Amino acid sequence: ISQWLSFFLLVFVFSVYVIASVGFFVGLSVSVAILPLACLLSLSLTLFFARKEKIKSPQLLILLAFALLFICPLISDLFYDVTFDGQAYHQSAVIRMSQGWNPFHEKLLAQGSNSIWNNHYPKFAEVFEACVYKLTRRIEMAKCLNIFLIVASFLMGLGVLLRKESLSLQRSVLYSFLLAANPVSVYQSLSFYVDGILASLLLILLWAVLLFIKGEEKIYSYFVFFAAICFLINVKFTGLVFVLPVILGSLLLLLLQRKTQDLFK
Repeated sequence: ISQWLSFFLLVFVFSVYVIASVGFFVGLSVSVAILPLACLLSLSLTLFFARKEKIKSPQLLILLAFALLFICPLISDLFYDVTFDGQAYHQSAVIRMSQGWNPFHEKLLAQGSNSIWNNHYPKFAEVFEACVYKLTRRIEMAKCLNIFLIVASFLMGLGVLLRKESLSLQRSVLYSFLLAANPVSVYQSLSFYVDGILASLLLILLWAVLLFIKGEEKIYSYFVFFAAICFLINVKFTGLVFVLPVILGSLLLLLLQRKTQDLFK
């Protein structure tokens, strides 16, 4: 259940980003329909794969998934983002996209010093946050992406560590919590900054690599590996710098283990 809950959160975030991006590509702007559509899609996919894995309580899975979707934005809404960049250009990009700006086809004209960042920086976080803001009309709720990814990295880590028979439930919870609640992710969790998102995504990518190399949960680890890379190179330019050593390290490990088929995949 822990592992498939993290899968649900990642599919949800991925679906929002892909639907919004396809919309931008064909000339549309952010819509209130994106979040409900992504929620339906992610729930359907999660249940489909969870049933294939014969999860005993799919009802509990659904209940916890919806609880996370509501609780994370509510926590974010309780706190103002008082950071400089968070308010200066991250938040402004979110607001402009929710007001109809299409970053694929339109260039913002000079409005202060922030337009250059809005026009040229990667916008994975801002696209997701704009979809949340468009639906909720509460700007502080939009930064819930940070908490979503912290929770996803914790749940995924817990799912991986619980597979080790030498680790107790308490130790698995403690270790996965300490890694997910790292200083970078926690420090920026209530702001529009993106370094915390980067830290959570790197942890998720490393968990996916570990699962893949161990030869477990192939479909699950394939998706998480692909989605995490997609997010990382679109959240910040330096994401690519972190992704490359992880990919090369993974290929090297598979080569040393002589897993040729997995290496090509």
